[in-house]
Amino acid sequence: MFFYEVKLAAAVKQWLTGSSASGIMSQNKIKGSATLYEWVRLFNSSGAEELQSQRRSSKTYYPYSFKMEVIRWRQIHLVSLPVAARHFNLRALVMISEWEKALNEGHLKLSKGRPSKLTKTNDQEDDELQKLKDENEILKLRNAHLENLSALAQKKRKSQIKKKSK
Repeated sequence: MFFYEVKLAAAVKQWLTGSSASGIMSQNKIKGSATLYEWVRLFNSSGAEELQSQRRSSKTYYPYSFKMEVIRWRQIHLVSLPVAARHFNLRALVMISEWEKALNEGHLKLSKGRPSKLTKTNDQEDDELQKLKDENEILKLRNAHLENLSALAQKKRKSQIKKKSK
């Protein structure tokens, strides 16, 4: 089996020489075409350095505010996961869907650092205010999502009615 970097470089090189995606995938044991296309996109946009740094040993930490920004942008613009990932320069598409799932289930929370040893009354008030703001934001996002679903359902019903009337 190839090392990840060798496999990645070989696949991109084959793509650039004009090999078919299915041939490259079977030859390099790549499970999905999206993986290959993402590697090619990274190579074309950032060069070989980006491909070599594709696999990191440490995880990237994304703050709560960034996660909310990504989710909000995706819902406002009604775009797919790959489009949102490219827009925010995220490598793993699954992160966005995990963040959205956590938000819908109420698990996406404002990460708190180490508690300070200062007055607790101000901290408690700030925490409560932040929780209320977060809850409000979550409800707004859920509402927007439900409105989008409703609009899509109405469009579908209208198109079905038009097909039946013809």
